[in-house]
Amino acid sequence: LQHSVTAGIIRAKNRSFDIPDSGSESQKTLTDMVQTDAAINPGNSGGALANAKGEVIGINTVIASTSGSSAGIGFAIPIEKAMSIANQLITSGKASHPYIGVTIKTVTEDIANERGIPQGVWVLQVMTKSPADKAGLEGGDVITKVNGKKIDEADELITEIRRGKVGDKLELTFVRKNKESTISVKLAEKPSRLTP
Repeated sequence: LQHSVTAGIIRAKNRSFDIPDSGSESQKTLTDMVQTDAAINPGNSGGALANAKGEVIGINTVIASTSGSSAGIGFAIPIEKAMSIANQLITSGKASHPYIGVTIKTVTEDIANERGIPQGVWVLQVMTKSPADKAGLEGGDVITKVNGKKIDEADELITEIRRGKVGDKLELTFVRKNKESTISVKLAEKPSRLTP
């Protein structure tokens, strides 16, 4: 059914959530998404999410559904991000995906109290020869700030990385063995195959 329009309400911006990564057993985190109550299904996924003026504000992407049907919460990529990706595809033929090469987890209040570490983003693993490895980040470090801004959740770090471009630098403040340090990490192109 072509040329159809779906009405919905924007419920929130800057939402993050995990979905199964196709072809693997891991999860993929989507960040900076627009949450809508419009039903997202194969008929409108990839289509425009428009406001009341007819302006495109997002690209319908995925639905979080417990039933597998279109009854759930819909998410769209914000138009600014979609335009950035489209421009990269037009100019270079590929979209760039910056990364620093870490596996991370949010340090909740319970974990912080149990382990005696600060709240923030716990670095579980650092990929060999990755930007984080070259900058000196280690497994067990807890990242508390990005570019001087306090972060409390893993999604916030992922968002900051994805907002950057390959070649940009992020200042990461972290705690290791009760000592705070700050390092500069240069964002690199995410390789097609990641190795620990």
